[in-house]
Amino acid sequence: MKVIKTMLVAMAILSMNGAAYAAPAPKACPSVEKLKTIVFNEAQYTVSGYVAYQRGIYGTEQMWGFGLGPFLRAQSPQEAIESAQKVLATLSGQPKPHLIQNVWACVYGVEGFYVAGAVTPPDLFSSFVTLMHHD
Repeated sequence: MKVIKTMLVAMAILSMNGAAYAAPAPKACPSVEKLKTIVFNEAQYTVSGYVAYQRGIYGTEQMWGFGLGPFLRAQSPQEAIESAQKVLATLSGQPKPHLIQNVWACVYGVEGFYVAGAVTPPDLFSSFVTLMHHD
């Protein structure tokens, strides 16, 4: 019973809105130079298509999740990863961390109709999906 109560309290805390529960602000976003060295090994399907995703520190003090996509024509995670590696070469920008729904996000430029961004904490793949649809 104690485990159930603990889970319910944790779920309630996580569902609350507000910056009070966000991680401390990162000093900087991962640099383009560091991100361009990524070798993607993970892709996940979303309603918008496959997104390639990789976790790392990338020369900062935080662990980040970096995502690139969506790849609408990819028929498999491997195809999305291969496409992401090609698009990654076009990565550009010097973003500053922005708080979006209790997740720190950095949005980068890439050629084509793709979204490239880093989020911390990186454990929430859904954070990147939210970033893809954020104005």
